[in-house]
Order: sequence, then C-alpha cells, then structure tokens
Amino acid sequence: MSTLTLALIAITLLSRLPLLLLDRPIKGQEAALSWALQMVFALALTKGINLDMAWLVGVLSASHAALHWLWWNREQRRKVDLQLLRMTMTLALLFLATILGSPWSGLVARDHRPWLLAWSTGFAPLAPMAKAPWYSILVVMAGLLLCMNEANAMIRWVIERMRLRPKDVHPDEVEVPTKNRILASEQAEVEYKRGRLIGVLERVIIFTLVLSSQYAALAFVLTAKTMARFKSLEDRDFAEYFLLGTLMSVVLAGAAGLVVKGFLRG
Repeated sequence: MSTLTLALIAITLLSRLPLLLLDRPIKGQEAALSWALQMVFALALTKGINLDMAWLVGVLSASHAALHWLWWNREQRRKVDLQLLRMTMTLALLFLATILGSPWSGLVARDHRPWLLAWSTGFAPLAPMAKAPWYSILVVMAGLLLCMNEANAMIRWVIERMRLRPKDVHPDEVEVPTKNRILASEQAEVEYKRGRLIGVLERVIIFTLVLSSQYAALAFVLTAKTMARFKSLEDRDFAEYFLLGTLMSVVLAGAAGLVVKGFLRG
C-alpha cells in the first residue's frame, strides 16, 4: 500500500472523527464540511492527473460527493440505524480512497519536503517533518482512528441490536412514578455516554500496548476497569453490557494493533 493511499485513508478517517460524539442525524452543513475537508486535503496531497485516467478520477470524485449526499439524506429518516449506516459509509469512502491512491488513478503524491525544508529556517519544527517516516506515522494514525471511531460505532451497534443499552427502569414497571422514570432514563443516557468515552480511552491504551508488545500490561488495564465497576456488576443487565463492550474493545483494539505491527514490519 502506497503512502498516498495511506494518507487518503487517514484523512477520510480523521474527517469522520466528529461522529464519535454525534448521536443525532448529521446536518447538511456538517456533511458538506466533511466532504470539503477531504477534497481539500486530497488536492493538496496529489498532483499530475494522467489524461488517459482523468475519467476515472472524475468518476471517483463524483461518487465521493454522491456518497456524502446519500449519507446525509439517509440519516434524515426517522427509522434509520445510524451506526450501521455510518459504518457502511466509512467502508465505501475508504474503498474510494484506496482506488484514488492506487496507480490505476494516475495520481502522484505531491512532494512537500522541499517546501518544508525551505520554510524550516523560519520555523524549526518543519525540518523534522520533512524527514519524518510518514509511511509508519500514517499506518499508526489510521489504526488509532479506527480504534477510536469505527470500533466505537461497531460496539454501539452490537449493544443496541442486542438490547443491552443501560436502562435503569424497565418500561413494564408501571408502578414507578413518571418523574422517577424520566430521572432514571437521563441517568441511563449519562451512563451510556460515559461508557463510550471510557471505551475510547480503553481502546487507545490497548492499541498502544499491543503496538509496543506490552501484553502483560493489558491485564492491569482490564483489572482497573473491572474494579471501578465492581459493585455495578451485581446487576445482570449492566454486567452483560459491561462484559460485551469490554471484550469487543479488547478484540478490536488488539486486532488493530496486530495489523498495524504487521504493516510496520512489512
């Protein structure tokens, strides 16, 4: 996989990172901004369109814009699975980025090193950037972004499909006052959002430990998390939600770390 392909993949994943905390349907301006950022960075990274393959670049660009419009349009519907839709759109965008960065498109990566070195006389940090191992940096960056956002979407989708989302009050408990139900529902929502942030940090730590081959430290992370929720685990529903989320975080982050290690060794 070329450095250009990795750069386009990293940009795609980075532009979708705001979805991590977005539980509502995306607005038109947000979808347009995501598209615009990806296009601007893609133009800044590439040069030299081959006239024989210009049609392919045009088709890919049009497909990229159409996907963002379709994504926004589908999210406006009432009965739509946001997490599944977003995972599907991410896969489609990554597929387009892979084709666009491949030799088939005729695009060539723009060399920014001379520019960085020229400007490093006035801003010293630009010099190390010109000599940085960008292939390795982009591989790690892509793996980390997958752990943060896309893994989060997958875990939330599985939890919601299995109906393990925290609920402090069951709908059938009619004897519970309405005010208490509302309060319990708000507490459950707070717990769900808190679990998301904890999960993101957990996956970042696991990814880092696997990447550095510190496998023994994984047990410490899991033990610390379990101890913090020890009393809550007496509730069977919460225990199932906690166990599923934790195991999926470990598997996804661990797999991402191992794949990234494979790329770096290759």
